[in-house]
Amino acid sequence: MKLLSLGIKVVFLTVRAEELRKVTATNLKNVGYHTWEQLILMASSYPTNVTLESYKSNERRKLEEIYGYRIIGNIGDQLADILGIHPGNRTFKLPNRMYYAP
Repeated sequence: MKLLSLGIKVVFLTVRAEELRKVTATNLKNVGYHTWEQLILMASSYPTNVTLESYKSNERRKLEEIYGYRIIGNIGDQLADILGIHPGNRTFKLPNRMYYAP
C-alpha cells in the first residue's frame, strides 16, 4: 500500500458497533487491507443521542489531541464522515448510491 510506504499510518473510524470488530477486520483483510494503526468502532456505551458527525468529530479530536496524530486525509462516503471538527488537511467524499446517513 502506497500510504504505508510513505510512513503514513492508516486509521479506520466507523460507526459500526464494537461487537462487530472481528467481522469488520476480516472484511478489511478480504478487500486488501492487511495493516492499519487503529480500527475505531463505536462502543455500546456511547450515547445513542449523538449524531454521526459529532461521534466522528470527537474520535478525530482524540486522535489528534490525545494520541498525537495529524490527520492528513479523511475519506468517507457520508458527509458526517468529513464534516465537523478535526476533519484533516484534505477531505474526500466518495459517492454512495446505496444509502445516505444524515
